[in-house]
Amino acid sequence: MQTKVSFINSKNLTPVTNLEELKRLIKLSKEKNEALSSLDLRGIDIINLDFNNCTLTDVLFNSFEADETNYKVIKNCSFKGANLTRVSFAHCNLVQCNFDKLEETKIEANKLDNQPKEVAQEDCETRLEEVDFFMCNFEFCRFRRTTINVADFRYSQFNDCSLGECKVTLGDFYMAAFRGTTNLTNSYFQKCSITNAIFEHDCIRIKGIDKLVQECYKEYNEIIIGHKNWHKQNPCADFSYMNEAEDKQKSRKSKAFIRHEASVVYANLSGFYGGKGLFRDSNIAYEKAKRNEAWSKVFTLADEFHKLFSNIKYLPKRALQSIFKRVDGKPASASNISERTWERVSLLQIIKCIVGLISFCLSWILGFGYKLRNVILCYIALVLSYTVAFHHNKGELVEKYQTDFSNLEELGFSLNNSMSPHSIFTEAVGIFASSLETTFGILLIGFIGFVVANRIRNNF
Repeated sequence: MQTKVSFINSKNLTPVTNLEELKRLIKLSKEKNEALSSLDLRGIDIINLDFNNCTLTDVLFNSFEADETNYKVIKNCSFKGANLTRVSFAHCNLVQCNFDKLEETKIEANKLDNQPKEVAQEDCETRLEEVDFFMCNFEFCRFRRTTINVADFRYSQFNDCSLGECKVTLGDFYMAAFRGTTNLTNSYFQKCSITNAIFEHDCIRIKGIDKLVQECYKEYNEIIIGHKNWHKQNPCADFSYMNEAEDKQKSRKSKAFIRHEASVVYANLSGFYGGKGLFRDSNIAYEKAKRNEAWSKVFTLADEFHKLFSNIKYLPKRALQSIFKRVDGKPASASNISERTWERVSLLQIIKCIVGLISFCLSWILGFGYKLRNVILCYIALVLSYTVAFHHNKGELVEKYQTDFSNLEELGFSLNNSMSPHSIFTEAVGIFASSLETTFGILLIGFIGFVVANRIRNNF
């Protein structure tokens, strides 16, 4: 399902410049259960207003202006249980504002004894969709158990805020800062960008990150860099969407770039978790960093090979051009070859990518230093493979020892040989194979011990 972004067009909004008029509109919307829509509130100081259970659509509290240095203050306002769609708070200083899920208990009086009686518990979810928080300052604000879908938090500052149990889908937190006692307990970020985000004390746990948007090329291309309205609203944004046609032709480069970006984000998270003693989170983040780094190399390698194969048909012309240059010392004419059709292929880049992929495969086989299952499976595969090889090549040994070997004895020979040289072969091939098993077996056993110690240290 494609997500569409449509930020507000201020030309179609009705300006509201009087606070009393705004209070009247809020009261009227609650009485009639109608939405507050198409309002321009930039000319009002928003203080101590109750937007609980309100529906706000196409409402402009403030917009980013490049020449504006002062933040608009929105203080002590409640949006609990509100439904905000295409609402802009850009360049606002939100102080003590509440976007929590509304949880209230209805109370009514008992007609017989006139005693208050609890009737029911009513929960109303707070939903924010296509909301612009570009370059906002949040101070003592709450977003507990709030659902946020497609939101711009770039360059925003969270100071002593609570985002516990909130769910954010396609949120852009580029260069955002979570400072002070900001709480991110049980928060859930799905396809979000946290590139260069700063976590001062608390950080979202790795289990709360369901992929970065950089791991989802379609969403990244359509939302983060591809949608023009995303950037029209915020002039400080990246204008890579202007090269949309070029990007379609060079999607492999784009995929390689954003995967590398994802690997850097996960690597930074791994370092943060390690510094906080969250070693399990650190290990998982490290694995994700290596996976994305490997994908980056795959796309880079694919791009290099694409250039190589696309240039094959021009190789004869290039060779002729080179010969003519050596013979008469004059450059070849433009008719011989078009330089625009020739893309430079970096052999060194290809070698680096191949080496990087091999390194990743080895790291994966060894469980990235913390996955015990991978190492044990490798050891079992080594022992079983040698057992099978011994079973199919034991004819000479049967003749030599005048006895047959059971399957259990074959397995025992292989197991012993994996721990110390225990070969019974006399031919060079058999001795060499036995030596290889011993070498790799000792290495894997040593690595099993390392992983076990690592897991004990990390308190899994």
